[in-house]
Amino acid sequence: GIADDPLPAPMSFEPLGGDAPPRLALDRPFKEIRDAWMDHLEREYIGELLRVHDRNVSAVARASGLDRTYVHRLIRKHGL
Repeated sequence: GIADDPLPAPMSFEPLGGDAPPRLALDRPFKEIRDAWMDHLEREYIGELLRVHDRNVSAVARASGLDRTYVHRLIRKHGL
């Protein structure tokens, strides 16, 4: 039955540059924490897609559902 089915292994997440996710510093305003997490997400997500797709920006744009122009902007923003 369903209860007997093994759970899938959790996906491991190893930050690309060895950068740990931002701390949840409760002494900082929400906007600062949100912006730090968004930067981390953008860098890791786009960086990993670039690796998987051999730096093919069109493939990254298709896989992410983002416009190629925006993908280029994120690459520049994060030095990828």
